[in-house]
Amino acid sequence: MRNVRKHALVLFLFVATLMAEESPFHSQEVKVSPSPNTSSELMLPSGTTVVDYDLWRTGPDVLILLRDVSGNHVVTWHVGDANTVAVLNLPPTFDARAIAIHPMEHRFFISGKGGQQWSILVADAVHGKWAVHAIYQSARELRRLLVAPRPFQTGWDESQKPLEGYRIFFAQRQPDGSYSTRSIMENGEREYQVIGPATSYVQLPGESEGPGQNFTPSALPAAFHPAGHILIWQDSKGCFQQLPYSYWNWGKPAAVASNPCGGSLTVTPNGAALLNWRRGEPGITVIAGHVHSVSTQARNYQFIATPSSTPDGKGIVGLVERGDRQALAYVPIDIPLADVTNAWMFIESSSDEQLLAKNWGVLRPTSDDQLYQLYDSESYAAYPANISEPSRPYLVTTDIFWEIFASAYEGTFIVKERQQNAPNLRCATTKAGATN
Repeated sequence: MRNVRKHALVLFLFVATLMAEESPFHSQEVKVSPSPNTSSELMLPSGTTVVDYDLWRTGPDVLILLRDVSGNHVVTWHVGDANTVAVLNLPPTFDARAIAIHPMEHRFFISGKGGQQWSILVADAVHGKWAVHAIYQSARELRRLLVAPRPFQTGWDESQKPLEGYRIFFAQRQPDGSYSTRSIMENGEREYQVIGPATSYVQLPGESEGPGQNFTPSALPAAFHPAGHILIWQDSKGCFQQLPYSYWNWGKPAAVASNPCGGSLTVTPNGAALLNWRRGEPGITVIAGHVHSVSTQARNYQFIATPSSTPDGKGIVGLVERGDRQALAYVPIDIPLADVTNAWMFIESSSDEQLLAKNWGVLRPTSDDQLYQLYDSESYAAYPANISEPSRPYLVTTDIFWEIFASAYEGTFIVKERQQNAPNLRCATTKAGATN
């Protein structure tokens, strides 16, 4: 048993070492407030229009970029309330176009145009007030605005600890009318092209080689997978594709499930389904990635802009028209395992989805016939080359090892008893009887 225990100790130490090597995509847990079970609407004043909106990651609270005769304003709306709360007023000369919330910090970003210059602004809460300043400027038109849901590793400090930071993604219009999807750090530095025309490619400052040379005629960023490892983008034909990120670099483009084209495409917070909105069509189309099933929800609503999911995935907020006025509508939707953040990792079939939703667990056979094979696949194949990729959480205890050791000991004891002890006992009793 000494060798077995020594190996168990080595295993424990190796697992502990792996746990100490924290992934660059690790982030703290966010406490999320549940979405309401009933629908509600926020009616906007006449003459006020919604430019863009996003939801805070902590619950059903909407950050809204509004425009009226006096200019652009930012307000918040807690779903179900009758009124909004003012956040800040933007300069009258600034024509805001998009807004995006930081995944973890109490800050948000706004893109727009002031004079002949396009800018990305950051707003931070400082001593109870919002302070705004520009982090990026361009003479070319900027479209769309996304913040990656997980940080990127940008290097190491003097003690060799990884340096992490969130990245902003946007599209820059090129002289020929095409778009280049570009990215900057949240402080505005380290700009590079993620995917787009070869003519708009620039080398990442300070790097010997770029983060990826994916060239295509035109690319507009559309959405991120909530795990942060997939960027969904729209090509020159309006069709959606996905671009994976692994370790230090972007991979190659691939088609999105069911190949949707037109409208907008977002990912549900649990990562297990896509939401496709098209102007002029009722509700939203839900595309379940594991079986490519398609259904329509919120049929009674005609949205005029891309609906956004609430953080727990149990509802959407979309823009509708009510006569000559606009309104933001909250609508509950039914997404299996909506509030399970990593549901996409475990759903491989419709039966998996049903069992997980019913029992909160599923037993699935694997091709492995030995325990060490699963250990090898998780510990060796994924470390360290793919350390930045999302991985499934495992609850690992020593109980199973001690049970195996106990079974091995019991089996050895029984075999020894049958093959040696029992014959020796019979021999001894036979000799003892003969002596008497």
